[in-house]
Amino acid sequence: MEIKADIDEIIIICCRNLIKIKAYSKAIEISNLITDTYWKSFALREIAQEQVKGGDSKGAKRTIHEALNTANQITDTHDQSYELSQIDRAQAQCGDSKEALNIANLITDTYWKSFALRDIAKAQAQGGDSKEALNIANLITDSLWKYEALRGIAEAQVKSGDIEGALQTANMIDDYYYRNEALRNIEAMKKESELKK
Repeated sequence: MEIKADIDEIIIICCRNLIKIKAYSKAIEISNLITDTYWKSFALREIAQEQVKGGDSKGAKRTIHEALNTANQITDTHDQSYELSQIDRAQAQCGDSKEALNIANLITDTYWKSFALRDIAKAQAQGGDSKEALNIANLITDSLWKYEALRGIAEAQVKSGDIEGALQTANMIDDYYYRNEALRNIEAMKKESELKK
């Protein structure tokens, strides 16, 4: 059992080295040698995240699909929820919020589901759809992740010039401390924007 885990670890290191040189196809091929479903999903997800960073959204979506199929075979509920939340993040970064929401709905652990929804909401806002981002933020049950989603939406609104919308979004934050922190961030971003003009 220990030897099998060590081999999987070595394969993951090989995948990471291939990712560094952008040899994504080879990394995917080698990841198929990993026997543990959690670690195989982990490796595929890391490849997809790097494909997104490299601008290959189409390739990343294919790799995400493979990672998702593998993650669905993970038997530990917590590990599966965590891995699905990370796959969801990569999917949201591809700009496919509909599919990201589908992945989020597979997550059974409420903490990790809220984490995933936060990433989707922030990606929606960064893509210019604050209304849908707010709808997604309202699905979040964990207060910290909801705050981070609303803060991210407000920051995206400031960047797009919608200061009034950003203030309204910040005022949706229930916690006094977090709300004031978000309002201070909006003010600082607004001043920074004005200085650049």
